[in-house]
Amino acid sequence: MRALTLLVLAECPIGDDGIELLKHLPAIKDLVLDKTRITDEAIKSLRGMRSLRSLSLSGTAIGPGPMAALR
Repeated sequence: MRALTLLVLAECPIGDDGIELLKHLPAIKDLVLDKTRITDEAIKSLRGMRSLRSLSLSGTAIGPGPMAALR
């Protein structure tokens, strides 16, 4: 599982606490979190994902300010 590079969790009932667990998947490069329950709090965990190159957050409660911090 540590070699997993693509993870699609779109429309899954994952929240901010669940995003924290993704740190155990260090090779993730592409992550799709569309229409999940994550909020601005998830940005802290997402910022720590150094391999991440593509991130989809459509339909989440993440605002434009925190989203800009990921760039």
